[in-house]
Amino acid sequence: MNLRFAQPQHRLYRRHLLQVSVLALAVAGVINDANAVSLDFGNPDIQSRLDTTVRYNLGIRGEGTDSRLKLGPNGTADANNNAVALGNNRFKKGDVILNRLDVLSEFDLIIKGSYGLRVSAAGWYDSTYGGGVDDPTTNNFLSNEFFKNGKYSDYTRNYTSGPYAEVLDAFVFNTFDLGQTTTSVKFGRHNIYWGNSLFPQSKQSSIAYGQAAMDLQKAALSPGLEAKELFLPQNQFTGTTQLTPEFSLAWQYSLEWRRDRYPEGGTYFEAASPAFYGADGPLIGSTHNKPGSGDHDWGVMAKWQPDFLDGGNMSLVYREFYEKTPNPFATAPDGTLDRFYNPKKNQLFGFAMEQNIEGVNFGMEATYRRNAQLFTPVTGRLAQVAPGVIAGFDSENAPRGNVYGLVLNAVKLLPETRFWDAGEVAAELALQHLDEVTYNPAFGISAGGVFTPLGGNNYPLKGSDSPLCANRSGRAGSGDETYGCATRNSTVFSTNFTPRWLQVFPGVDISSPVFVSYGLQGNAATGGMTGAEGQVTYSFGVQADIYQTHVIKLAWNDSWSPNHTTHPATGGEGMTGAGSWSQNDHGWLSLSLKTSF
Repeated sequence: MNLRFAQPQHRLYRRHLLQVSVLALAVAGVINDANAVSLDFGNPDIQSRLDTTVRYNLGIRGEGTDSRLKLGPNGTADANNNAVALGNNRFKKGDVILNRLDVLSEFDLIIKGSYGLRVSAAGWYDSTYGGGVDDPTTNNFLSNEFFKNGKYSDYTRNYTSGPYAEVLDAFVFNTFDLGQTTTSVKFGRHNIYWGNSLFPQSKQSSIAYGQAAMDLQKAALSPGLEAKELFLPQNQFTGTTQLTPEFSLAWQYSLEWRRDRYPEGGTYFEAASPAFYGADGPLIGSTHNKPGSGDHDWGVMAKWQPDFLDGGNMSLVYREFYEKTPNPFATAPDGTLDRFYNPKKNQLFGFAMEQNIEGVNFGMEATYRRNAQLFTPVTGRLAQVAPGVIAGFDSENAPRGNVYGLVLNAVKLLPETRFWDAGEVAAELALQHLDEVTYNPAFGISAGGVFTPLGGNNYPLKGSDSPLCANRSGRAGSGDETYGCATRNSTVFSTNFTPRWLQVFPGVDISSPVFVSYGLQGNAATGGMTGAEGQVTYSFGVQADIYQTHVIKLAWNDSWSPNHTTHPATGGEGMTGAGSWSQNDHGWLSLSLKTSF
């Protein structure tokens, strides 16, 4: 909102690329502000805009269900795969997996160019899941375990299909001078994003990790969404003070804690049916350690923009925050699957730098994070240790540790060549190192009310004697990265390349966005389903921007992760692996239509 400080073109582009790259999609066309509706109050000191974006998405499954994950009357051949089978088996190759309409409306009011308010809201409807959970098992026993009466919960219906709507931004802002300093403040529901990281595959190593809850469910269900819809605004007080032309100080103090959203159980993009918040069946327990009204995130950032960096800058950051995602498979003493949040705040120390060299904008972040929530793989061995438990560990006693992170990236606008008129390319490398496990290195689980240490003296890393790092034999310590075992070091590479052809037809620009992410080394100890060693996620397509107002995009979206075939004693074949292995057969074609006014 503050228009006092203009930014160089390359920094404006980096900000735009950040917004669209965090969706793991290629850069989308910029919607011209001229499309907004201006409201005339008859006073030149009052400016206002009303922007509305309407988006339709059609998704078609392009791959058939992997035979190892097929559901029969008794579930999957390997019972450990039951948790990832309902959403997968709901759709056959060629079926429509998305038929969704989204509307985003934004209102801005600016008075005398310095203070005002902003309100935005989003609504959606998808008819794909109107028929409820599709369960071919005998007496629907599988869906009845995960969902009350075998039906989607209100939570799943609201955020997956709708019709539903919610308010996003709702805040007031002001910019004022005190002596020689200028301060800009915001109060209410809004988001901020510190640091230079570009892609979600890098988030565990980034300064902005956990700074705002993310709506990854909408990102999966609504390709082409605006970046502002990806982040879930929280009530907070934030601001920036320009102390001198070179030094500024920014701060954040949250008044509300919000959790990440993920694709829910029984839907096409599910991580696992009992995971997260939509599952409400008899196997599902309760949520623990959720931050209360007296628990607040906060942080400060000091930025220095010296003359010798010629427009570049350096920042020092300190943040304290609660995790936005629980350990979703916590086994409670009564045998139900509970969700436990990390009860301790993360403490993050960060350094960031940004510099333009010969037309390439380079960014760097270095972080040290204490009390980080550590995850562990779920393997068939766990079912042997705790019979009847699909997947789990007592997250109340789960390990926490300290991790280092490093993010390196580069952004460049492409010059005109014989192959394209313009374009942009970005690349990012994210590294993480587990320094030490500071809490519960024995890593135990609770089953039947008995707490059992499973990991010996070490967090279950590759090469340890942990039974949670096992291959198909189930022998403790026999697993490796391809079985999901964590490693001390991990590296993931992501890139985004978008050539553009301008005015191919009158008023029509064509682009071909390509996104690729690949896990180069190791599996991050802090977990997540992205960036496992050998995992590749990619999207490519063609996009038409018509008069900078209408967008049509056709894309193929897919991923693949290392996996292994299991041979359960009951016969047949199952599957296990690393990263998002259960979605290896989820390639799909998306058609997005978007307009704004």
